Amino acid sequence: MEVNSISFGGKYLVPANILKRNLKGQFNSCKGSIVEIDTFNAKDLDALLEVSDKWQQAYSREIYDNARYINKGAYKSRLSRFFVLTTQKSKFNKLNPDEILAELQISVSSKLNKINLEYFQVDPKTNYCGLDRLYKEVGTGFIDAIKFLYKDFEITLSPAPSAIKFYLKNGFRFINESSYMMKFSKNVEKER
Repeated sequence: MEVNSISFGGKYLVPANILKRNLKGQFNSCKGSIVEIDTFNAKDLDALLEVSDKWQQAYSREIYDNARYINKGAYKSRLSRFFVLTTQKSKFNKLNPDEILAELQISVSSKLNKINLEYFQVDPKTNYCGLDRLYKEVGTGFIDAIKFLYKDFEITLSPAPSAIKFYLKNGFRFINESSYMMKFSKNVEKER
């Protein structure tokens, strides 16, 4: 995995395939940027806080709070990682909250080659909000990028009931009939 590293602030990792509405009202493929948040960088934390305040979504607030707690030393290990999908193409050391389309917190167990999606929030304006939305496939583009970054890892999550259909569409399956946990199966074709 090639990483375009910046010595402070957000770090660009990979592109994400999303769709953007053109002037004719049709959606065309475009690239977003997956950026890893530096939890020890005040500018990155400020961007997460501004997004949380603007979106007014519980998961967004959890992501910000958890990143802030890591910054304050509440978590000694670096098991949690934080990412955003942004329309920015450069200057990732100064994230523009208005260009962030989604955010994600994962926990990583490198010894077991497993990650768990802890919190995932897409900008409510892009999430099935009707005919006037500017972007589509933001959640899928983000999940596909995470699958690429962690291609050798098992990916698990506990979905919100309203998100089960989304995760099924993106190749996740319930671990067993009595479990609410899902995992990504590389052998399942997407149901788009």
